[in-house]
Amino acid sequence: MKTATIDAPVELQIKPRPRFPQLKPSQLALAEAKRNSWTAIVTNDTTVEALQCADFWPLVADRLSRRDLIEVQPEDSSWWAELLVRDCGQNYAVLVLLRKIDLPPLHPHTVDALPAGHTCEFLGPERLWGILRGSEVLRAEFQTKGEACMWIIEALRS
Repeated sequence: MKTATIDAPVELQIKPRPRFPQLKPSQLALAEAKRNSWTAIVTNDTTVEALQCADFWPLVADRLSRRDLIEVQPEDSSWWAELLVRDCGQNYAVLVLLRKIDLPPLHPHTVDALPAGHTCEFLGPERLWGILRGSEVLRAEFQTKGEACMWIIEALRS
């Protein structure tokens, strides 16, 4: 026969919660009151690395403030990035990349349906999207790539 042994009562030790400083009312504000949000449309050949270089921003640095956020997209909208202004002054700004998202094509199926010898390209901020046959621009100034592709597909059907 086994005998049961009773252990001495275990003394529970409750550790006190660490104390943290409390946020003061003066430290909380609407973001719009403390920083600006900007958007920049850059050329298609601009890299995210270039955006993080202080030499990229001197012509607009005087408009920026510490803690500002800048959303950036190239003209063809192939990606989107968000940057934070860490420091700025006369003719310089130091930004850090918060996130970058590569965006899928808006209408990939229409690009595949283009007739042979035709391409759809972004022609710059003035001419926007256009349809080319070889190097000849057939028509330009479409707002989106999908709109341009649909135009040539419909034009060749008629």
